[in-house]
Amino acid sequence: MTVAPSPLAGRGRATWRRPAFLVPAAVALVLGVLIGRSVGYYSSIGGESIMGVAFLLALAVLGTLVTWVIWLILVALLRRSVRTAIKVLALATVAFAAGITAGAATAGATGGSYHPPVVLTAPATIKAHLMGAGLADAIVDGAAGTCEWEPDRQVIGTVTAVDLGALGAGRLQGFLSFSPAGVDGWVLVVGSDSDPEVLPIRWAGTLTLTESPADRSSGTVFLPDVPLGEDAKLPGASIAPEWPRTMAGEISWDCGQWDQ
Repeated sequence: MTVAPSPLAGRGRATWRRPAFLVPAAVALVLGVLIGRSVGYYSSIGGESIMGVAFLLALAVLGTLVTWVIWLILVALLRRSVRTAIKVLALATVAFAAGITAGAATAGATGGSYHPPVVLTAPATIKAHLMGAGLADAIVDGAAGTCEWEPDRQVIGTVTAVDLGALGAGRLQGFLSFSPAGVDGWVLVVGSDSDPEVLPIRWAGTLTLTESPADRSSGTVFLPDVPLGEDAKLPGASIAPEWPRTMAGEISWDCGQWDQ
């Protein structure tokens, strides 16, 4: 006599195969991978970013605990099987933890880690002729400077000139910063009786770019009567009257071979 199988036989295994049973685990796995990739990203930065890693992991643990509590409360209210509910949540929790681990472990290999921008520098040859009322012109030809790339771009972002010649009781240094909006720059007096950290003698403003190739590897800027700054950092201090209130002239640069 053949005995028909019980309708309850294999019911436990069938429950594990139900799509509705596996959906929470799949969602938890995806969320875990996303959080894991964020963990891998902040870990690759290092430094204070480790606090971001700790925050994400703490948030993940807290979210898991809150999910457990809410899930069990809903099960009790709906009078569903607590045993099955715990199985569903346990599987989702394992999938969530596995997703975090996998996401963090594979972040570097899949482009999810931090890569600092590449900024190259090159020596520069500087020419300058700067004029201020009441003082002899500052003139240099072949002075040393530095060209610096824009991050991850093969175009000059800044030019620094360490010596633009003598002006009054000090010597001049210059800085040029390029952007789509134009050229900003300043000229600072160093080596005089005035401390640049307390009472900087500096002319700053928007300059005029008269000639330069697309990568700005060389060029000339014109200073159209750039004003003297009055940003004294010592209360009551003032810039001596012999320093010109505006500066005019031009600065040229030519970048050399890039440092690798």
